[in-house]
Amino acid sequence: MRMRSHGPALAALVAEGFLMRLGYGILSFTLPLYARHLGLNLAETGALIAVTGMVKVALKPAAGWLADRVGAKQGLVSALVLRSLVSLLFAFTGVPWQLYALRTVHGLSTSMRDPTVNALIAENGDEKAMGSAFAWYFTAKSLANGLGKAVAGGSKPWSALGEGEAPESTLDAGPAVAVAVGTSAWKICLPAS
Repeated sequence: MRMRSHGPALAALVAEGFLMRLGYGILSFTLPLYARHLGLNLAETGALIAVTGMVKVALKPAAGWLADRVGAKQGLVSALVLRSLVSLLFAFTGVPWQLYALRTVHGLSTSMRDPTVNALIAENGDEKAMGSAFAWYFTAKSLANGLGKAVAGGSKPWSALGEGEAPESTLDAGPAVAVAVGTSAWKICLPAS
């Protein structure tokens, strides 16, 4: 099934999934290198990577309940604002505790975002093509995640560095992602036609 047949709300959700994962694909590649650059050992770097997942698992049931109370659109916009703020703030990190704090808030935003996105896909997808609607969304996320890592790994600044070094400027992708996601959030909030 073609993406166009699902409508503009689903297209905005797919765009949000792609753009957010693109930025976090870049960050997921650079974050361990940057953590090592800041002096974290391998165990501390592993814990840093795990923080988001642990927070997400712990908070997702409560976030889903909250999304049911405030509404999926409001929940998603709140999650996107928080997640965009996290992306922006990564550009200003300089010490390990800031990375841990941002990964914790990232877990919170993800726990808020996932249930609301799923609810909105179900709400806006064609009832007879629900699997297709979810497939478009998750395909866009997977593609962008891999693409982000490939872009980060293949960028020229990385080839000029020694092993274990990471330029602080590689975390500057966050602001661009924040702007793109804000645009998607605005489209998601448009009233259905």
